[in-house]
Amino acid sequence: MIELSTNNVVSNNEDESNVSMKWGKILEKYLNSAKDRKIFVQKVEMVGLMLIAFISDSWKHAIKAVQKDTVRTGMGGQFGNKGAVALRLRIY
Repeated sequence: MIELSTNNVVSNNEDESNVSMKWGKILEKYLNSAKDRKIFVQKVEMVGLMLIAFISDSWKHAIKAVQKDTVRTGMGGQFGNKGAVALRLRIY
C-alpha cells in the first residue's frame, strides 16, 4: 500500500504513484480475466485512499461527465491524513 509518511501526508501531489499504478494494473488484469472486458474510467487517490472505477466495455458509450475530487480535512484542510476521495459520473 501507500506509505503513511510525512511527505505523503503533506504533499498535494496527485500524480500517479508507482504503487497505485501497480494496483490499477492488477485490478485491470483480474477484471479482464472474465468473459466481459472491463475498461478503466477514472482514478482518484489521497495518501492511503484510492478509488478506481472500471466499466463493462459494452457500456463505455454511456459514460459522460466523469469528475473526481479529494477533500483534505487533516490540520485545517492542509494534510491528507484525514479526508475523502470521490468519483462522479453519469451513465445514460
